Amino acid sequence: MLRHAKSAWDDPFVQDFDRDLNKRGRKAARGLSKWLENKGYMPDLVLCSAALRTRQTLELTQDGFGGRPEISIEKRLYLADVEDLRQRLAELDKRSPCPDAVLMIGHNPGLEEFALDLIPPAEADTRARIAAKFPTCAFVALRFADCPWGSIGPARATLEAYRIPADDED
Repeated sequence: MLRHAKSAWDDPFVQDFDRDLNKRGRKAARGLSKWLENKGYMPDLVLCSAALRTRQTLELTQDGFGGRPEISIEKRLYLADVEDLRQRLAELDKRSPCPDAVLMIGHNPGLEEFALDLIPPAEADTRARIAAKFPTCAFVALRFADCPWGSIGPARATLEAYRIPADDED
């Protein structure tokens, strides 16, 4: 899961859906792209909200995927909640072939709440970090034990990585 990068708020007349990334957001997305490439994360499918800032985040990060995944831009992911996100993943079971690795690019609070729902309580430190702040351009990688997408439920994931833009400053 990837929360979109930092967006601009300098034009009060721009609708939320149409907000552009700001300079800091573009820098963070490029940093994430390099990190993804170094870690070898390669999604088979990217599910991206149709909002401008999520599409721009995708554009700036996709070079780090190491390949060219299928990309689906979806208006229904704009401000989606936990159940919307869970339902969208469940629909992947109907695909042939069913993708193994999926990247969702979206918005808060839905992504943060979904991550917290899926990560088991044993990952208390990371859960606390996410609950305290799931900033723009935050990325969380989760693994699910041989289960269809439709059976994803609370505390069923194994946490592989949690990365935020401030990690680049370390």
